[in-house]
Amino acid sequence: MKIRAVVSVLALTVAVAACEDVEGILDELNPATASVSVQASSFSPSTVTIAPGGTVTWTNAGPVQHTITPTNAGQAGAWPSRTLAAQQGATFSHTFTTAGTFNYFCTIHNGMTGTVRVE
Repeated sequence: MKIRAVVSVLALTVAVAACEDVEGILDELNPATASVSVQASSFSPSTVTIAPGGTVTWTNAGPVQHTITPTNAGQAGAWPSRTLAAQQGATFSHTFTTAGTFNYFCTIHNGMTGTVRVE
């Protein structure tokens, strides 16, 4: 009986440790925050993945004005179009509470597109 109890405790300990490792891996795959650098003609990275409740912050890397405009403004969880000032370091942040794929673009610079995946 004592050996079974010891084996059960060891098995439970291993299971708990494995769950903690999985949670850590999931946190790395779907972080609570992500950063996007807004370059002269691109969003970098162009795609970020976060967990529901996570926040994305866009930061202007140069002195040129940009917009962060959702492709589907009517999508649940989308944000109103935002303008980043023509100032290095200007930021805009949005917290995503709804799972989904959120595509966006810059209305000023043709071809500047990005994606936020919330999963």
